[in-house]
Amino acid sequence: MIIALGLNDFYNTNCVRTWASAQGIDRLLDLAANAPNDAGYPRPKMLVLAPPPIDVRSAIYGERFDGATERSQGLAEAYRQVAETKGAFCFNLGTVTTASAVDGVHLDEDQHERVASAVAIEAARILGL
Repeated sequence: MIIALGLNDFYNTNCVRTWASAQGIDRLLDLAANAPNDAGYPRPKMLVLAPPPIDVRSAIYGERFDGATERSQGLAEAYRQVAETKGAFCFNLGTVTTASAVDGVHLDEDQHERVASAVAIEAARILGL
């Protein structure tokens, strides 16, 4: 199971910091681990994808992400810590790409290809393939 979330937590109206955002991942991992399983399948291996760091320098979003670059520092590490405590894996997408040069939050087309390749390799490693 792969969990990948966006960065809406860091809208300036939320005033969320990395710890609070990581608590959402913590809850999702709990829900996944404790999902009903009538067929008796083993618990799935879980991989959390930490997004690349926010780098909002453009005015494309106006004030929507004011302060987000600073408030989101350390997000990949916070995700890693939560994943580790839950027996899950974490992959920092910031090791293979940056946020969009256009808006500083999303991924551009070429970045999706890079991310897909890296996640496929990581998933194969986790599954022992």
